[in-house]
Amino acid sequence: MVHMDFAVCLARMLSDMTHRRIPSILVNEKTALLPQGRQNLVNRALEHEATHLLFLDSDMTFPPETGARLLSHDRDIVGAAASTRLEGRQRITAMKRWGEPLALGPDDGLVAADYLGCGGMLVKAGVFRSMEKPYFPSHFIEERDGRDIWLGEDFGFCDKARELGFTVLVDAKLSFAFGHLGQKSFTLGQMAGKRIRE
Repeated sequence: MVHMDFAVCLARMLSDMTHRRIPSILVNEKTALLPQGRQNLVNRALEHEATHLLFLDSDMTFPPETGARLLSHDRDIVGAAASTRLEGRQRITAMKRWGEPLALGPDDGLVAADYLGCGGMLVKAGVFRSMEKPYFPSHFIEERDGRDIWLGEDFGFCDKARELGFTVLVDAKLSFAFGHLGQKSFTLGQMAGKRIRE
């Protein structure tokens, strides 16, 4: 499923890249297993001899200049952090260290992080060429306060990349322009104190 707002953002970004004469190909992968899907995308992009891979999740919104802006940094791994979709418990999709959310302000420039979600991440192809598969490992960490804690596939990628000496960077300004789309059910019961008129 693709959110319409994401599709509009993608179309605008591709138009912006065309206007700037930045060549690109669009690769889509559908699977229930995120690690497999991301790895398949990398395999296909490398077959096309891509120089960079821009991961954009289909529940994100972003400005038209996203691709060009991330490319302009000329860094191995750079992306945008976003808000999670936990209403009332929002968190940032980047961590300074494990368990420590990244403190970020819109004027902070490029900020180093240990972990960044792949919802909007640009990676040079050479990073994957220097890495053994799986590129996106996910694994159980521990049980804490009755909850099972897992390392997601995007954070698993960040671990592997940092072990190889790569730095994960977050574009602060771009992060504040990213949105994370969610779904909410609206019911008549939420219309407190209102009577439905015929």
